[in-house]
Amino acid sequence: MSSVLVRTHWHHPEWCVVALAAAGWLGLLLASTTEPMLVLGIHEVHTPAEALEHSAVMSAAMMAPLVLDQANHVAVFSLWRRRYRAVAGYLLGYLGIWTLAGAALMVGGSATAELLGWRPTIVAAFILAIAAAASPTRRQLVRQCWTTKPLAMRGWRADRDCIQFGADMARRCFTTSWALMLAVTAQHGLVLMAAATAVTFAERRGSLKPDRVVAATTALGLSAFAFATIAGWMSIHHP
Repeated sequence: MSSVLVRTHWHHPEWCVVALAAAGWLGLLLASTTEPMLVLGIHEVHTPAEALEHSAVMSAAMMAPLVLDQANHVAVFSLWRRRYRAVAGYLLGYLGIWTLAGAALMVGGSATAELLGWRPTIVAAFILAIAAAASPTRRQLVRQCWTTKPLAMRGWRADRDCIQFGADMARRCFTTSWALMLAVTAQHGLVLMAAATAVTFAERRGSLKPDRVVAATTALGLSAFAFATIAGWMSIHHP
């Protein structure tokens, strides 16, 4: 057991990102114990503070798994004594941007649902997500998410570079994922969050070709509408 831990510590410093993502999913699952409708989907109106808190947990759960290779890069190209500090700085920049962006999407989606209705908002959001997935420039934008950069080795410049690297990565990846994230936050269900994370992870790893990304996003949209319909029926018959 100790040898496994040592090998993981030496060769896979990104284990801490996996642990953070697991903690995020655990937090979402615990929230569903007090609000069971969160599993399939629920329309909630958040204050900005609530949206920030919820977005921080969602970002850790959904976005952290996408940057395992980048976290490894940051750790490996830092001094040994700084490797976990470097990963922490990278995640601070990366998840900080995603938390702010996710909160804005959450508030915007809730406001739209108040005006148009929950299910029409989900339909409109997924139509937008499908159109974004089919964009001819998407492959290039996704490829840019993997861009790396040299990092300073010591001092405050090293901390600055790690935080900036994470923030730059988040901004680039936001251009490819904002439409899907808007749809997911509008639907607000754990099953769909997990499925969307799996699709995005597979796309980042190159396992899904562009046409399959479009098909998978369409399947997510159909599932989201079905879950929302079931959730609505359950809220009426089992208040």
